[in-house]
Amino acid sequence: MVPARGLRVASRSGDSESHAWADVGVIIRHVGRWRSAFPAARAANVSLNPRLCDADFVHFRGIHTLYMYGCNQATITDAAFGHLAGIHTLYMSHCNQRTVTDTAFSHLAGIHTLHMGFCNQATITDAAFTHLAGIHTLYVYGCNQATITAAGRACLAQAGIPDLRM
Repeated sequence: MVPARGLRVASRSGDSESHAWADVGVIIRHVGRWRSAFPAARAANVSLNPRLCDADFVHFRGIHTLYMYGCNQATITDAAFGHLAGIHTLYMSHCNQRTVTDTAFSHLAGIHTLHMGFCNQATITDAAFTHLAGIHTLYVYGCNQATITAAGRACLAQAGIPDLRM
């Protein structure tokens, strides 16, 4: 399969080539064109994409792994996470959107791995973690907002999460 015009797909070795699954080492800038080129892709990297918005997340249905490090736009809200049902791994470290709340996490039921270190949004509280039953890996280190309380952290510590980093 040939990637859509303007999309570069590179292997980890640096050789340019096409993959039906799309290499997560390449940051996707045009989500709709990427999905058209890789309809069977199960992983995506949109880290630091300044144009990412709620409408782009419809293209992430069926994704198992999503990298969205440093996405700080106010254009990403709880509604975007509704398209991530069934996701296994979400990397959203350094995402400081003030438009994402506890409600977003209700769409992540069944997630295995969630990296949200250094996410300092005051809109996320202890309640966000009630939706993550059965999670295997949870990284919340560097999250120093007052809305995640000592009681919430204690609850997480006692939840039996195999890989918990706070």
